[in-house]
Amino acid sequence: ALRDLPEGDRRGRPDIVHVSLLNALESIANREGLLRVYVHTRNDEVIHIKGETRIPRNYNRFVGLIEDLFSKGAVPRGLELLRIERMGLKELVEGIGGRAFVMHESGRAMTPRELGEALSREENPVVIVGAFPHGDFRGEVPGEKVSIYGEPLMTWSVVNEVIANFEGAVLWR
Repeated sequence: ALRDLPEGDRRGRPDIVHVSLLNALESIANREGLLRVYVHTRNDEVIHIKGETRIPRNYNRFVGLIEDLFSKGAVPRGLELLRIERMGLKELVEGIGGRAFVMHESGRAMTPRELGEALSREENPVVIVGAFPHGDFRGEVPGEKVSIYGEPLMTWSVVNEVIANFEGAVLWR
């Protein structure tokens, strides 16, 4: 069915976001309050995720949670651990106000450690990681394109490398 949709090869993989969120939200950086996590959708919506959020480890429960989020605007009622609003990626990055690094296979080569050090020197660094199965970002993405490896990596691997090396630069000096 996805093949018949426009850009079908870039759709239908919420599992990529699920695994990446599990990695990010369970990280030491997040537990230490050093991480803010957002998900920007292809339809210019931003999911704000509070650091104390523990998303379901079960994928089907995660999908149900995200369906609730899209229908209600925030979940759970009262706590709003997840909240969605209409916002473009450029607007989100500008709102955060820090230097943005866009993870891209054709970007400026940096080792994961160099990127971690660069992030540690910024007041509000932003790291943008694409979470689609194929292709590239649809439009212009604000920030400097950087690459931490000479070949494409899975999204969750990039998330892990970036966070672990940021932790190393900030917490384990």
